[in-house]
Amino acid sequence: MDSAYSIILGVAGFLSTLKMNILLSFDKRFTQLKRTMVYARKDLIAFGIYFFLILFAFVAVNTLVLGCLYADYKSVLATMQTLLVRRFTLVFST
Repeated sequence: MDSAYSIILGVAGFLSTLKMNILLSFDKRFTQLKRTMVYARKDLIAFGIYFFLILFAFVAVNTLVLGCLYADYKSVLATMQTLLVRRFTLVFST
């Protein structure tokens, strides 16, 4: 039941995003933003690659260093969840 609800919610979110993009394509500011993103595509892709390489290196080092000490850092996936999700949750909740 939960998986069917998640799938329906995901499809509804995708369709609403698609509809919003179609509606915003008539706006001058959105068109300008779209042209800017197309112009900066190479730089954005390069930034994304470098960002994820550095992020993965950071996660790998934390897994290797803290994996034997804490249960939250036992695997790469658990380390990424701990570093990204739980850290920001603590910052925004206080």
